[in-house]
Amino acid sequence: ENFILTSLQKEKIYNMFKKDFIIFGYNKWVLLVIYINNYLHLSRIKYFFYFFYSYPIYMLIHIGKCGWSNIFTKFINFHNLRIKKVHCQKPKREDVEKADHICILLRDPITRFISIYYFYYNLYELFINKVNKVNKINKVNNEIVNRQTGLIKNCVKLFETFPTAESCANALNSENIEKKNIAHTVFELLPHLVFNYNAYLSNIIDLIRKKRKNIH
Repeated sequence: ENFILTSLQKEKIYNMFKKDFIIFGYNKWVLLVIYINNYLHLSRIKYFFYFFYSYPIYMLIHIGKCGWSNIFTKFINFHNLRIKKVHCQKPKREDVEKADHICILLRDPITRFISIYYFYYNLYELFINKVNKVNKINKVNNEIVNRQTGLIKNCVKLFETFPTAESCANALNSENIEKKNIAHTVFELLPHLVFNYNAYLSNIIDLIRKKRKNIH
């Protein structure tokens, strides 16, 4: 049978599956299931195996602050695709070899640096406000700050010294050795800068060249 599933159909099928399966790591719905009941209707088997084995695998290499979060949502909501997402970790060579298509979004390094710097600086400000009880932060931001508390504490000296991305960038070549050293910690402390283009691609660049027709 040849058919395409809409997002609404996917949701219906997912809701149908969840009573019979424990679900791990699904992109909007099923990627991996472990069978726990002793029965499964044939109609459900048809939908599951068609999805799981028929659609091409798209590997999305999500390089931080390149706009992938929004695009990833569109991939899930509007396309019938099997997706392998890689973020803040090195892609595995075996995953690259299995992928039918590899999608990588790049961005101007300067604007990416600015975006990353203020992303973490805003978390730092939220953390300081929370500690000093200056402002009441909303529930979502409070959860983000709680998850990132360890990271933010390590960045206090960096952000106290350089309240803007420009001041940090200028200090990278400063004659003041102390400020220069503090500025260079930005590449060691902020995860999105630790995982730069080289961190994601250096280990798989030869495979990417082989698959160049399917690189987007």
